[in-house]
Amino acid sequence: MNLLALLVFSYSLTLGANSGAFNNYTTDPYTYQAITLPLFVDLQAELALGPVFVGAGIRDDFTPIAWNEYDPLQNTYTVRAGLRFTLGDGMTLEAGWMHNCYHPEAAYSTVALLTGETIAVPRYEGALDSGYVTLRGRVDGVK
Repeated sequence: MNLLALLVFSYSLTLGANSGAFNNYTTDPYTYQAITLPLFVDLQAELALGPVFVGAGIRDDFTPIAWNEYDPLQNTYTVRAGLRFTLGDGMTLEAGWMHNCYHPEAAYSTVALLTGETIAVPRYEGALDSGYVTLRGRVDGVK
């Protein structure tokens, strides 16, 4: 068997629109959250019955404190549902809705005023609803 017969080419094209309610990483003028080389853990699950699917997941992002220490930065929760159809050999069409909401570990900063009063200032949070259509396919040499 030659090498070209083992190669697989996959592709995906998604078109969609979202709600415009995205307000993630809007920082207040008193604090600054550096986003540097974050690590993340992503857990997703899906349940399908025929063409109908429902899924959910959580992604946790971490920011480095030191070379061997990371601090949780944000949790992103995802819920999605839709329809998925097989169009042909190696090609699927998916249409669905997805909701992402962003929850930082520290949603508020505290600011000490000259009067001695301490106030809480919101940092960032947000949510995004999306409707989408995705075409996925693959071309492989083995038939």
